[in-house]
Amino acid sequence: MGSLSSSAKRLADEERLPIDYRIGDFLSDEPHQPFDLVFEHTLFCAIPPVRRDDYVQALRRWLKPGGLYLAVNYMITEDNGEPPFSTTTAELDERFGEPFELLRRWTPRSYESREGKELINEWRFR
Repeated sequence: MGSLSSSAKRLADEERLPIDYRIGDFLSDEPHQPFDLVFEHTLFCAIPPVRRDDYVQALRRWLKPGGLYLAVNYMITEDNGEPPFSTTTAELDERFGEPFELLRRWTPRSYESREGKELINEWRFR
């Protein structure tokens, strides 16, 4: 299991931010309580397509009703059977569209190698 950045914890403490950092297995762990926000950066593309429904179900456990899911998705169509796996907006809309409401979607500034391949999606858990 990884470790949380000491600088992230220190910064939150210095700024007196009420942030609860957790490290664990997102797909199988149960949250001690649902969260207001789940943020992910290119995690969805690392999940094998056969486990992506598990990912959506995990989000439903981890988020409070009305909670936000903010995702930076890596939008690629090439898939060699290893991560990162392909992801399309159609797939995102199909998988998240029922339990979530898409609030907005935009293309962020990215690293040069990912320019035009990342898409930020902001969803609200219904």
